[in-house]
Amino acid sequence: MSSINPAATIRPSRRQMVGALMAGSVIAGVPGAARAAMQTPPTGPAATARALYDRLFERLIDLSPESATSLGLDVGARAHQRGELGSSAAADRFGFADVLAGVEGEAAAIDAGALNPAERTQLEVLRWFIERSKEIRRTPYGGFDGYPIPFTLTQLTGSYQSVPDFLDSTHPIQTSSDAEAALSRMHAMAREITHEVERARGEMAMGVIPPNFIINKAMVLTRNLRAQSGVTSGMAASLARRTAAANIAGDWGNRAAAIVDGPIAAALDAQIALFNDMLPHATDAAGVSRLPGGADFYAMCLRQHTSTALTPEQAHQRGLEEVADYQSRIEPLLQAQGLTDGPVGARLTALGQRPELLWSNDDAGRAQLLAYANERNDAIRPMMSRIFNNPPETRLEIRRVPPAIDRAADSCPAGRATPPRSHVHPNVHRATLERSSAMP
Repeated sequence: MSSINPAATIRPSRRQMVGALMAGSVIAGVPGAARAAMQTPPTGPAATARALYDRLFERLIDLSPESATSLGLDVGARAHQRGELGSSAAADRFGFADVLAGVEGEAAAIDAGALNPAERTQLEVLRWFIERSKEIRRTPYGGFDGYPIPFTLTQLTGSYQSVPDFLDSTHPIQTSSDAEAALSRMHAMAREITHEVERARGEMAMGVIPPNFIINKAMVLTRNLRAQSGVTSGMAASLARRTAAANIAGDWGNRAAAIVDGPIAAALDAQIALFNDMLPHATDAAGVSRLPGGADFYAMCLRQHTSTALTPEQAHQRGLEEVADYQSRIEPLLQAQGLTDGPVGARLTALGQRPELLWSNDDAGRAQLLAYANERNDAIRPMMSRIFNNPPETRLEIRRVPPAIDRAADSCPAGRATPPRSHVHPNVHRATLERSSAMP
């Protein structure tokens, strides 16, 4: 299995899309000729496998209304999902991993020897995911957020962090029903925050507490969101703006504000109280070795992220070897820049601080950075067919993470991907740009 990396398939998309991409991974990446052959209705074990994949995909969409919206599937029989969010309750913390573990017997019963090479690869990927899901479900804390997570609430996880942006950038507002669905999702957001706070308190009782620097960042994010109120709050203002643009009559801003100032505010207060209770017990130790079963959790994550059987010690040694190789290749490049003294890391840091290589840390600099990133990305698109059999038709657009979130995550240069609702909508990657001068 070392030649297959299904973990890399799901890593970028986080909770809303991980299962959809997993279900799609049995099709994506298949060579063009094999893909064409797959259009023929399968028979025998191939038909059994295809039916299983289809059921898994449908079950994923059942569990994740956000995925249904992101894929444009929240219509018809699934129209109700436009007003829903996936459950963050303790019983649902493993999400799609529970579903995968539940089909182990069905996947094992399929005769791989009767499948063609592409179909065998698809089945092998599914079986790999099933094994990882079984491991994940044995963890007494955390959950599954596209990959195993030890802490329910951080600056990168939690409904407080993901839902406001989702409502603004992905939830459609074209009719009054869409606006009502947005209000429904705001109520659901308050409920899911409450679920997450309950889970995190349970983790705290087990001694599973995030490092203090993670709690502090999450606290800043939560307080930023809590400080918003009334019709000027981000979610209320977004709904008012978008309904006005769509000429949808109604007092949407004030109705949204009532939810922001009511159930959402109460849930955020509970989350702030949780962080305050955690901080006296938190340390600056970042690793998971201090957690109950931390060594096993780390090894499980290593398998999930690399799809190899490397032990932590072997992976560490591999990392040391890679760093040594990189340093040997970087050395002449640094010397050519006049950086000849000191450790390679220190010299790279010095290079990255040269003013002529930095974007200005203001709105103008952020705009220039985004323009440059989008220009380079557009330049790459025509080259993709040289590498991929089926490059995506939709354009990737790079945008900034909403400022209220960006300010707390500025030292974590991460982002999130929003899949397109159709071929005419762009894929969106949101990048943290609060400190644009940190990205030479």
